Parts: sequence; C-alpha cells; structure tokens
Amino acid sequence: MESHHHRGGLVGPVLLIGLGLIFLAQNLGWVGGEIWLSLLRMWPLILVAVGVDLLIPRRSGWGTLVSLVLVVAVFVGGFWLSGVRLGAARSGATETVSIPAGNATRARIRFSPPVAALNLEAISASDALVEGTVPKPGYGRVRADSTLSGTIAVVDVTASGVFVVPAVGPQDETWRFGLTTQVPLELEISSGIGLIDADLTGLSIAGLDIETGIGRAIITLPAGGNFSGRLSSGIGQTVIVIPNGAAVHVLMTTGIGGVSTPEGSRPFDLGDNEYTSPGFAAAENRIELVIEQAIGSIVLREG
Repeated sequence: MESHHHRGGLVGPVLLIGLGLIFLAQNLGWVGGEIWLSLLRMWPLILVAVGVDLLIPRRSGWGTLVSLVLVVAVFVGGFWLSGVRLGAARSGATETVSIPAGNATRARIRFSPPVAALNLEAISASDALVEGTVPKPGYGRVRADSTLSGTIAVVDVTASGVFVVPAVGPQDETWRFGLTTQVPLELEISSGIGLIDADLTGLSIAGLDIETGIGRAIITLPAGGNFSGRLSSGIGQTVIVIPNGAAVHVLMTTGIGGVSTPEGSRPFDLGDNEYTSPGFAAAENRIELVIEQAIGSIVLREG
C-alpha cells in the first residue's frame, strides 16, 4: 500500500522565522518599534504567499525548494517595492486635538490608538490638559471625549469608525500629544500594534496602566512621584527608563524572552524577575510597577 506523507504549508514557518529575525534585530537595536506599522501594511502578501504555496506542487524535494524560494521572494519583493526598507515616513494631513483644563484638579486620560505610534511628553506653557495632533490617513475619525465629574476630568482619545491601513509606502502614523504638568494624572494607554514613546518627565503621575498587543513601549519615568502602575504586552519589547535617584520597585513576568536590568542582564530567564532600586525602602516617594511580557524582552535602564 502506498503511503502519502502530508506536507504542511511553508507560509507559517517562513512567517515565524521572519518574526524571530525581526525580534533579534530589534533587540540588537538595528530596527525600532515602528517596524511593526510598516509590516502591518504588508498583510496582503500573506494571501499572495499562500496562493503561491498552493499553486506549486511539492511532491518532491525540488518542488518544495521551488515553493520555498517563491514564498520568500514574495515577501522580500513586496517589502522592497513598498518601501518598508526606508527609514523615513511621509508626513500627511493631521488633525489637532485640544482639551482645556478648566476647573479640573485631577485628570484621568486614556489613549487608544489601534495601529499607530504614540508620543507623549509634558507641556507647561498651556492651559490644556491634553493637546496634540493625530494623522488623518488611515482613520475613520479620531474622537476626543472629555467629561468633568466635580473637579476630576476624564479624557478619552480614540479612533472611531473603520481603520484602513494605507496601502502604499511608509506613512507617518504618529499620535503626538503633550500632557499638562499642572494636575495629577492617571494615564491609561491601550494600543493594538505600534510604538509607544512616553516621556513622563515633569508630569505628576497618580497612576499608570499600559496595555499593548504587538510592538514596543518606551516609558521614561518621572524623577519623583508616588504611584503604582501596570504594563502588559503580548509580543514585542518593554523598555523602562529610570531617572537617577528615583525609587523604583519592578516585578516582571516573562513568557518567552529575557530581562535586562541596571544590575546586569539575564537574557533568557523564564518566570518572575524582580528589581529594586537602591534606597527604595527608605524613600518617601516610591514608584511600583508590574510588567507582564508574553513574548519578547523587558529592559530596565538608567537614564
């Protein structure tokens, strides 16, 4: 009786190898978190590669080799033609968002970019709680809602409608916002795919909750402050920049990946890792963080 050996598809293994190479390049500093935005625009290539894989018969080793070469060529050629290799993204039309502080003495601010880069920093010479710009291409509409409960302001900046990824060439998908230094802030960020670069220097942070799907989050902590925070990421890298003299305690949970701290690097630890900055126990103001990273790396560094 003739036996038939079922050969699995090649697209899945090629994608896994490609993702592994991207993570390696990101850990070595060769590419930034914005690479995920560029790769997302290339999702139709997966359909093309699956079609090529089904079209070419693989009854022999030569057939498998030809199919593999064509699948890899589809991805490499698509990236080349699309301009993913280019570092500079084109800037396009933007929309301005500004939320006045009014009588607020405290604010809860939430950003929800589905697929974008988010840059946050402090603003001092402004009467706004939040102000900045968001790109128009790729979004149905960016909505900024603000309510005031007593003296507590609640601000929600999110994209509504259908998200459409630009099809050709690298685009600037960066949300750029400044946050007030005048009142304590509870900051929440929920991101699907992209890069988060939040410089909290000079801000009065009362709480921090960041959740990302795929990408990189770089969080620069304030030099002072007394708050707790949680950061959760699916795939990518979480970087925490600790100012000199800040009292910080971090509990880290990793699935597949590694942890690097100012005390040294433990590149392939699995499970729970803990870091406590010198003088934490005696400090009056303390920052306590819980970081959960499913796949990827956690980096704590002094800044």
